[in-house]
Amino acid sequence: MRIQRLRQAVPFLLLALAGCGDLAALTALQRGIAAEFHAADVSVNIANHARLTIVFVNSPMTAQTPEQRAVTARRVAEYVRDHYARFDSLTTIAVGYSAKQSAGPVAITSTVVPFTFTPAQLRAAPPAATHDSAAARPPTR
Repeated sequence: MRIQRLRQAVPFLLLALAGCGDLAALTALQRGIAAEFHAADVSVNIANHARLTIVFVNSPMTAQTPEQRAVTARRVAEYVRDHYARFDSLTTIAVGYSAKQSAGPVAITSTVVPFTFTPAQLRAAPPAATHDSAAARPPTR
């Protein structure tokens, strides 16, 4: 009886251990991004182990011009490329900005995630230090 319960628990334990590895990697990535980009509040989320989203909350970056935000977003995505061990398993890296205001128990949050990159786009990119604003402008329509 006890062995049967242990056999039933093993798959769940393995799944939990795998999740801990993901959590540790995402936590390290979040801390690294916060330090590299001097951000007090950075949210890092992953969906289906493939779609990574980074959101800067109440960041001074929201005051940047759209071109400057595009350059910063590209640098953030390149940081992910260079520092996230599971980069090759990602399908997209999205970077956005969020404004959050609170008054007592009420909070209003406005989030915009306008920049999305694929690993293929980031592999073909030159190092972030060589970007100029013309190379990172949002496409014109």
